Amino acid sequence: MKTSFPKELPIFPLSGALLLPNARLPLMAFEPRYVAMVEDALASGRLIGMLQPREGGEKLYEVGCVGLIVRFEELEDNRRFIVLKGIRRFRTVAEKPLAQGGYRRFQVDGSEFLLDEEPPCSEAGLQRERLQKAIEHSARDILPSDFDLTALLACGDEEIINLLSILCPFSPHEKQALLEVPNVIERGKSLLVLLEMETFSASKAKH
Repeated sequence: MKTSFPKELPIFPLSGALLLPNARLPLMAFEPRYVAMVEDALASGRLIGMLQPREGGEKLYEVGCVGLIVRFEELEDNRRFIVLKGIRRFRTVAEKPLAQGGYRRFQVDGSEFLLDEEPPCSEAGLQRERLQKAIEHSARDILPSDFDLTALLACGDEEIINLLSILCPFSPHEKQALLEVPNVIERGKSLLVLLEMETFSASKAKH
């Protein structure tokens, strides 16, 4: 069953932070306006929209992803730790006046992304041998030192694609491109290209 999609969302603008449908993203809110946003979201549907800022910081990309708060912790120093589960992408329609707490809000439309709410896809045409080769040659230095490649490859295609898209330190522009591809199959193809570009760059740097 599809989620009743909101017409308006509070927006957390964060460069390099990628939220994808069926994926989870941990976040820390410490600025007063974003602490207020988290508190307001918890009181009214638990939904927050993630958008990346464009270069310069004030203007935002038009396509983002709405996340459901599935974990919340109130920490010392008035910080809030949350985990968002990606539900569906959206396109911004118009910016609304600032919320009382000082955070930005947008009118949004998620109608073109209805298929995002399908169950995770275990088979999305991911070329696993090609992926493994790319990771072993390039991602060794950009993924956490304790990253378990064997455990990753035991996951379904969409989970692998989402996890690497989120974890790898691609540029904000590259992460936005991964978000905006039509579906998870195309996202997997784009991810492989980005990883192989890292391989090429690393090889060129050595010579």
